[in-house]
Amino acid sequence: HEMIHERLTNMGVTEETVELVKSTIERQLSIVNKKPDFRVLLFILANKGEFLYEHSLMLSYICQIMLEQLEWNSRDTQYKVFLACMMHDVSAESDDMFSNLEIIRRQNIDELKECHRSFFDHPLNSADYIYSFKDVPPDTNAIIAQHHEEPDGKGFPKGLNANKIFPLSALV
Repeated sequence: HEMIHERLTNMGVTEETVELVKSTIERQLSIVNKKPDFRVLLFILANKGEFLYEHSLMLSYICQIMLEQLEWNSRDTQYKVFLACMMHDVSAESDDMFSNLEIIRRQNIDELKECHRSFFDHPLNSADYIYSFKDVPPDTNAIIAQHHEEPDGKGFPKGLNANKIFPLSALV
């Protein structure tokens, strides 16, 4: 958490905002740690590799900052977005899956889908996995399923455009 705190400060986020978001994240982690299923998922995620856990945690911080700025910061929305951020890559096999993300983004996605099916399916697989848990707030699985969609329709897994992407998915 301290490393993320430092990175955010270096990115120009004020100390006051970082502290506010840090307390929000700590509250969310406290809630998650009281739910054995989610605690296990965080453990699984942490053991897939350092990148995935740090990426998920950094994303949760940045999204909480954005929620504050957009005034979408009800506790329910904060929790839903936190869970989506932390669990969006839970079905990923390992950090290795993401090592070539920039290369994949520069190429024709349709050509790569067959070669890298597990990568392109991970948003839907993660959403399905999370959907099976009883304590998941409504729409969390939709946020996860759409986290790689792009407004121009060139994202994946479904190639949705801006009109069809859930607003909290667009944030994430």
